Amino acid sequence: MINALEELGFEFYKSKKIQAIMIKGASVNIECKLLRENTLGPLVTIQNFSSSIYLNPLLETILSLIPFPSEMTNKQIDIWETSNAH
Repeated sequence: MINALEELGFEFYKSKKIQAIMIKGASVNIECKLLRENTLGPLVTIQNFSSSIYLNPLLETILSLIPFPSEMTNKQIDIWETSNAH
């Protein structure tokens, strides 16, 4: 599988805290550790802990330019909620 992705031009690097590889240039890479896996009949629930989150620098810059509700006035929040309503 990794070889096929490399043939498509993907590049990888080793994660810092878990034994896995990360995709270089991805918007977000998240390292998680499995805490518990519960099985109840045919259902499996997984609880994990995110130990590290890495944002692509370009995405980080873009996100820093977007005003989020905590940084807005009430009038701006009304406009934001209206424009983001589904």
